[in-house]
Amino acid sequence: MGLILQMMRWIKSVFSRRFYFFKFLLPSCPISRQFGSERGTPIDRYYIDRFMACHRHDIHGDVLEIGSPAYGPRFGKEVKTMTILHYEKKDSPSTIWGDLERHETLPRDGFDCFICPQTFQYIYDFERGIRGAYQMLKEGGVLLATLPAVSQTSVAKTESWKEYWRFRQDSVVRGFSNVFGASNILVNSYGNVMVGTCFLYGFSLEEIPKANLEDYDPDYPFLFTVRAIKRTRTS
Repeated sequence: MGLILQMMRWIKSVFSRRFYFFKFLLPSCPISRQFGSERGTPIDRYYIDRFMACHRHDIHGDVLEIGSPAYGPRFGKEVKTMTILHYEKKDSPSTIWGDLERHETLPRDGFDCFICPQTFQYIYDFERGIRGAYQMLKEGGVLLATLPAVSQTSVAKTESWKEYWRFRQDSVVRGFSNVFGASNILVNSYGNVMVGTCFLYGFSLEEIPKANLEDYDPDYPFLFTVRAIKRTRTS
């Protein structure tokens, strides 16, 4: 028993020293530079999946999704058509090319739902990008978007695919309200300091206790979700 107490005192004394705390508990290098994907599921997918599941009733009719069909087929109900919007031209009948900042490249009034996760950080004039999303929706159509508050720089960064932003509550609310109207948007945030830290270090979803994922601290948001409805025109 005396030996155990001595060991406990030694451990306490070691980790009470700032040098050892930062060296062993807060290393300067991440354990993954791929969002934890090689270790399991990226942590942000937990909140994105839950958001899409909660609003599955909006994913119906003519559905547009950015990049790839990751959520529409999984969560959609009574989907009539599934179209993919891509920044680069793709030789596929189900894919359209367009730039959310260049509205002339986008269709008008064509979709009941636009699924747009983790995209607006790549758009320098992100409010113009929101207007591009608005343009593509039918009257009464719904935009389902997610935006990062905390994240490493994208590993896919190229000259034509750059990141510009990390978001805060006020910027998200103001940007989407300016386009859709304040009464037509619902903005929520999720996460806490532990979730953000683990994501930056590259831990995977499977390595984080679920109870910690559910804890919410508004002072340390990790991810924002937006449900925005296109305003109905009045005569």
